[in-house]
Amino acid sequence: MSDLQKNLTAAGASAESAEKIAGIIKAAAQAAALTPVELNRCLRIGADEARRIYYWEKKHAPLLPAGGGERLKEIKKLFTDRGLAADDERFKHILLEAPSLLFLPASTIEDNIKSLCRFPGLPAIDEETYRRAALKQPRLLCLRPQTIADNIRGLVNHPALCGREGKPLLKCREYIAAALKRPQLLYQLPETLAANVSGVVSHPALKDDDGKPLFTTETYLQTALKKPQLFLHAPETVVEHVTRFLRHPAFADENGNSLIKAGDYRKAVLRHPALLLQNPDLAAANISGVVNHPLLAAADGSPLTSRAEYVRAALKQASLFIITPDTVVGKINGIIRHPDLSGTDGRPVIDKAACLKAALKMPALFVILPETIAANVNGVVRHPALQNEQGQPMFKREDYIRAAIRQPSLLVQAPQTVAEHVTIIKDLLLKEEICPDTAAVADFCLTNPITMVLGSDNLKSRYLYAYAKRRRGEKPGKKIIADTKGKMRDYLAQSDFSADLPERDYERLYRRHRIVVADGRANVLAPRTASVYGIDIIRSLRAGKEK
Repeated sequence: MSDLQKNLTAAGASAESAEKIAGIIKAAAQAAALTPVELNRCLRIGADEARRIYYWEKKHAPLLPAGGGERLKEIKKLFTDRGLAADDERFKHILLEAPSLLFLPASTIEDNIKSLCRFPGLPAIDEETYRRAALKQPRLLCLRPQTIADNIRGLVNHPALCGREGKPLLKCREYIAAALKRPQLLYQLPETLAANVSGVVSHPALKDDDGKPLFTTETYLQTALKKPQLFLHAPETVVEHVTRFLRHPAFADENGNSLIKAGDYRKAVLRHPALLLQNPDLAAANISGVVNHPLLAAADGSPLTSRAEYVRAALKQASLFIITPDTVVGKINGIIRHPDLSGTDGRPVIDKAACLKAALKMPALFVILPETIAANVNGVVRHPALQNEQGQPMFKREDYIRAAIRQPSLLVQAPQTVAEHVTIIKDLLLKEEICPDTAAVADFCLTNPITMVLGSDNLKSRYLYAYAKRRRGEKPGKKIIADTKGKMRDYLAQSDFSADLPERDYERLYRRHRIVVADGRANVLAPRTASVYGIDIIRSLRAGKEK
């Protein structure tokens, strides 16, 4: 006697009735071509579900056809009539996961679907989307719409998932969208899911470097909405995963200190929630595989990048912990060898070391398609707004690629954005008569590629005056490097206006006017800027003292 028959008898069914019910399931299993092992799984039904089956069979027996195969066909029709799940494997899964469906009339199942999708007080649910979700979790079709609705509202309004003012942090529509991706959530008790979330947020082992919780309720909910299976993970599971990740020996320097700080890991997870599900050992293998890959080595066999550099890049682009080394190498080679990123002679403009260095500065290059990068480059070179007086392109493709590899964000920015920035620079250079023609403007942009991605006109203008001085053959003015107060003070001490200037005034000057060198290869700070911001303020400070 099977578990089903024992539990049916315990629920009050006669031996004959229990055998009849088991026979219906066996007939359906035979129609679905289930193996003997799978059939035993179908008959291994607990007491609660057995009572439900007995109740349904007793209630609907006059309405249902006798054969289990016929009942299975009725259930199939609910989906196949709408073009869903045409293969028999899906329906074998239905029979394995929810054999009790055989004892519900198709009309009742259909009514349950339609009722939930238009349930009062809940956002409307797309029927086709819900049917797809039900194919993954057939148990949903056995539940009353009221039960599922109560589960949804119970979690959204749970006190543990509300803000300080008692306002729910979860929106009903967002949670339903997430739950349809992970249908198991719809029949889980709200208390269980809420306990999982609050347990992660308040766990003493999940703290950042300042001793604050690694996740707030709001940030963890937003992460879980993107990866709904996180709602199902017990706090201990998340703690074990995070601890293994942060303490993994592959993510440590030569002294054994972790290269990944808890705060940086949190930022990476918030940007890419899949990282919280990635196996730490597999992530470590992906990192080591790239660092030690033979195709990413110098001529002498030494790695072109260090583990620390690549881990820092991966924390900015967390998918690098997930994608395989061969995928990363393929991206690098794809950029180098792409025909639209090569010279007119067909030879690569970018070498492997330069490409890898650029990708470490802009980790998005590791994941963007080479075709997209090539399209961005061609879009700038051929942009109608970036032409010289003869109607020819301002930039040669090889020259622009060499400049872009020094400023890698140019490779990922939309051509229209770059064109707008270059147009601003061009108009300003020609208006100020710093450059005589478009060719000189192009030379300026290629010399200082950072200007093509900056949105601040003030910072751009700092480049312009220094560039004008170099073109006129003048010596560059003295740089003010405000990385230390001492250097600022030493420079100002050479001015007549700075005599006997108190230390606190230097401090105020440093705090209010922090002037830095933006590019070490060029004198990008105009001396005129130093006089305007430095000497005038010293005068005002001294005038204030005399008063």
